[in-house]
Amino acid sequence: MGNEGLLTLTIKMRVSPEPEYEKELISLIKRYREALNYAINVIIDNKALNLGKAHKLLYNILKREILFTI
Repeated sequence: MGNEGLLTLTIKMRVSPEPEYEKELISLIKRYREALNYAINVIIDNKALNLGKAHKLLYNILKREILFTI
């Protein structure tokens, strides 16, 4: 209960980053998760069920505000 409309996907992977890149990798993974969750919500809210509509809604904002922020 309380999870209606919640979409969950778990990805499991094994990586061995160099110690000096560990923080950057964790930051990248967190930004990726945030962007993916945002995109899924926008697609569902706008019923953007084709690639063209989803791209038009998401590309610029993901590029500007989520994926490429440092």
